[in-house]
This record gives sequence, C-alpha cells and structure tokens, in this order.
Amino acid sequence: MAINSVVESWEEVSVEQVAGLVGNTGSTTRTFTVDFTGSDSPNTEKMLAVDASKDGVTIPPLWEAHPYNAWWYVVRKTARRVKPHYYEVLVNYEYIENPLDQPPDISFDFIVNQEPVDFYYDDNGEEQPLTNSSGETFDPPINKEYYDLVIRIVRNQDYYNALVAAQYIGNINSDAIWGLAPGTVKCNVFSGQPKRAAQLYYYQVSYEFQVRFDVWRRRILDQGFREVTGVDEDGVTTYATILDDNLKPLSQPVLLDGDGEQLAESADPVFLERNLCRQLPFAYLQLPNL
Repeated sequence: MAINSVVESWEEVSVEQVAGLVGNTGSTTRTFTVDFTGSDSPNTEKMLAVDASKDGVTIPPLWEAHPYNAWWYVVRKTARRVKPHYYEVLVNYEYIENPLDQPPDISFDFIVNQEPVDFYYDDNGEEQPLTNSSGETFDPPINKEYYDLVIRIVRNQDYYNALVAAQYIGNINSDAIWGLAPGTVKCNVFSGQPKRAAQLYYYQVSYEFQVRFDVWRRRILDQGFREVTGVDEDGVTTYATILDDNLKPLSQPVLLDGDGEQLAESADPVFLERNLCRQLPFAYLQLPNL
C-alpha cells in the first residue's frame, strides 16, 4: 500500500446532541482525505482508504472512542473517491451517556382477559355465588372481562442470566413489591439483548409484569364422581364412587363440600383456590421504584 498522505479536514464540522427521556444521544463526523501514489488498483485503494495511516495520522477503527469523550465512538466509515487515487473518508461517531448510568424506561398499560367467573356482587356489594334459580352453577361458566395492569421496564445492565430469567418467566411474587401484595404480580417477559457502546459490553434487559389484584389463583368448583369415606388402618384416605338413586354411577359430577364429601342441597357451591404459578422473591431482581 503506497500512500502520499492522510490528512484530517476541518471543513463543515458539525455536532448534534439530542435530549432523551432516558439518556441523551448525539452524532458527529470527522473527515479525512487519503492520497494514494497510484501504485494500487482502484478496487484495492477504496478498501484500504477506510483504515489508512500515514505520518502519525490514522483513520480511527470502528468502536474507537473520540479523543474528546469515551462515549463518542466510531459506528461507521465511508470512503468516496473524489478523483483518481484521492479519497474522502467520513468517520461517523455516535454518542450516548454511559448506558449503565441511564435511568430505566418505565411504561404502563392495561390488557383485558376473558375469564370464567363464579360470583356476582349483590346490591350491598357483597360477593354471592353465581348460580341459576335452582342453585346450580352454569355450564359452560359465565365469562367476565378482567383488566390487568401491565408494567414494562427496559434498563441497561452489565449482566444477564438466562437461567435466572427462565425461573421467573410465568411465575409470581412471593414478596410485596411496589406496594403490591404477594401473589399479585406475574412476570411475563424477562429478555436480554447484548449491546456495545465503545469498549463497554452490556445487556439491554426488558421486563413485563402483569398485575392481578385478585391474585393469580384459579378458583375451581369443587365437584366430582367420588367422595371421601374415611381412612384405612394404614392412614390412607379411602374413597367410594357416588351412585344415583338406582345405585348406578353418575353421568354428571356432583358438588362437594371442600372436604371430599357431597355438598348439602341447601349449601352454597364450594370453590377451591389453587396456585398454578410458583412464587419467587422479586426483590432478587432489584427492580427500580415506580
């Protein structure tokens, strides 16, 4: 590679900075000219121009920090032939504040879900079993719209552990967080994307939490085809198939009382509450305040 000179040009120098909600950004360009001796082919020259060096002047490599500030760094270089064996090289810099010092980006939304409901509110605002006029539950059950609060957080971290994320996805809080009771906050998204700024490698981590104030339990009607009859000599619970008046097995399940026995005709239906999600300590995630 034969080069006569590499010179930085100071014409039309401009800098742009933009204020951002979660960190400021900017861009600027440095311009160099590269004069080849003509001993190389044009195809070779255009490839060599972007990394040319001569007499202590070197076109900076990608990701190199600007001499003024480490958070201005090279993101793009473009070589353009001005005349035979003479090239103009544009070196584009971008600026961000230290990614690990930027505040998290927090947003709120609501989503609606259609889910079975087994109660209604009477005129006094009290919950009552949702049944027909003869006290039977509806089949299929009545659906109700639930509006769940969604909290989204995007922040920069110097680490991301996919194995930890896999434990939290789809599970709920065992501790109070943001003033919300245990069992009310479910983790729907916990993803990490590798990022780089100058010489810093980090992760942009995205979280999404869905809040259900009635807690993430399923209310299941207690019904079945058998009932508890007692305990045998080994302490094992025993069961018997429930028969109809003709001593034949039932074709439809009967209501149970929560203890495995048939429900009295005048009693309200019993619903069992079951956690279908594991409960984990969300304090471990060191989430920001809202």
